Amino acid sequence: MEETRSVYRTATVIEDDFTPPPIISASKFKSINEWLTNISENEKPEKTISHFKIGLIESPKENALYLIGRNLIEKGDTSHSTLDFEPKEMYFLIPSDQYKNLGRKEMLEKIVLEIKKFTETEAFKTSFLVEAKDLVFESTGEVIWQKDLQQ
Repeated sequence: MEETRSVYRTATVIEDDFTPPPIISASKFKSINEWLTNISENEKPEKTISHFKIGLIESPKENALYLIGRNLIEKGDTSHSTLDFEPKEMYFLIPSDQYKNLGRKEMLEKIVLEIKKFTETEAFKTSFLVEAKDLVFESTGEVIWQKDLQQ
C-alpha cells in the first residue's frame, strides 16, 4: 500500500506601484524599433535587471508604450517585484496613423510583432536587455524574449 500526500502552498507577489503620468508628451521617435534602439544604446540600469516589461497605456485619443525593469526578491512564500529601472525615454506615444484602422486585437498583435522584430536586431543583441531573464509584453502577458530559449 502506498501513501500519497498533497501539499498546498499559497504564494503572494507584492509589486511596487507603477503609475504613468497624466500626460505623455509626443515622442521624438517614429517607430517602436527606433524608441527601443535609443534606450538600448543610450541608457543602462544601475544594477542588473531580471525582468523587462513593455506595457500599453490606452486612452480614447491616444496610446503609449512604456518600458520598465523589475527584479523579483523572494522571501519564503512572498515575492516582492521591485521597480528598479525607468529609462529617461520610458514612454513612446504611438503614432495614431500607424494604428488608426486597427481593432484592439490587431493593434496588440502588431505591437508584439514590432517588439519581436526588435529582439532580432544587433541593437538588442548587444544591449543590457539580454542580461535579463525575459522581456514581456504586460498588456497580453506574452513573453517576447526569454534568455533560456536563446542559449
